[in-house]
Amino acid sequence: MKRRTTTIGTPVKHLSESQNLRREDFDALTDEQVVELWVRLRFSQNGGKPKCPECGSEDPYYIKSRCSFRCRRPNCGKNFSLTAGTPFHRRKKPLRDILKAMCEIALEHQHLTVSNLASSIRLSRKTACVWIQKFGELALGRQFDGVFTTPVSYDTAEFHGRLRNQNLRTRGKAAKGRNSKTRLHYLVIKENRHAGRMVLKPFQNLQAPEITKYLKSKIARNTTTFIDEAAGWKRLWGYHKQITIKHKTSYWAKGSEGEPDRHTNHAEAVFAGLRARERFARGWSPKYAHLRCAEECFRRECSNRDAIDTFYELGNALAVTGVSKFKGYWQWYRTNEEPSTCARGVHTRSSEEWKQHFQPKFRRTLASTL
Repeated sequence: MKRRTTTIGTPVKHLSESQNLRREDFDALTDEQVVELWVRLRFSQNGGKPKCPECGSEDPYYIKSRCSFRCRRPNCGKNFSLTAGTPFHRRKKPLRDILKAMCEIALEHQHLTVSNLASSIRLSRKTACVWIQKFGELALGRQFDGVFTTPVSYDTAEFHGRLRNQNLRTRGKAAKGRNSKTRLHYLVIKENRHAGRMVLKPFQNLQAPEITKYLKSKIARNTTTFIDEAAGWKRLWGYHKQITIKHKTSYWAKGSEGEPDRHTNHAEAVFAGLRARERFARGWSPKYAHLRCAEECFRRECSNRDAIDTFYELGNALAVTGVSKFKGYWQWYRTNEEPSTCARGVHTRSSEEWKQHFQPKFRRTLASTL
């Protein structure tokens, strides 16, 4: 895939879809080019060169008839597939379809639904649901895991839980907010600039001491932080250089001479986007909240990049993610004792329970008891 030139004045929102990356580009690739592109993404940490997962040898040879590699060392001889060590290990679909799905994520600026992915690549809804969870793991693998040393803004918001009746809330007959049984608090830390690095993590309790420990571990000491007037942030007074903005009066304040403007708009914009995607997707399960947070971080950090850079950013995460815990609906027999971790939560039986379920049930008679 070559980067195409664009004319001056082309809008950015039309630039990625019409010029830099198109869905037809993957149909035009040959089978050898598809394998070459996948190997480049899979072994991006090794410069695109295959590496044996057993002994670490960087000189395996490719077996075209089996679509796999084999180590050259005589004392190793390890055979490993193209998708070994990735979330798409033991896949049934061709590599071209996986690359097309990554292209759909790169071109889709908003939330990618299961129905849209299934219709664009002609997948079943179950397969598309599992793939979206695996792409969330790819986004989680490339998430920023360092320490912030530049000015950041952080804030929290409530997600999940069933919203109470809107009419009763407006009349004052019910408390405002969400149901506390399944409610989660999302904490966002974002650099105070557009498309800056960020982390987004869910917490069960807003008053938990884990939030304070997490903020101290992610933000360096004496770093400038922009916060609102919440009482919980006073615990970090003296550890960070806090700049507070009072939302009761304004959401933005002009900084004094030599100081930046006071606002938390970068953190608030993340929550605004999540609210819209939560309504668009009709909610998501709380146990997959960390994947949705990683996906939001990926889209926010790649908002100023074109589609090809976004595609390679997601593809390079294949080298660091590892094997996924999500399995297809046909892989229920691969778990021995624990229930299958299907993305849709359909299969909750163990392998022994499935064997007993599929055993033929004979009619109980007196002769059968003898």
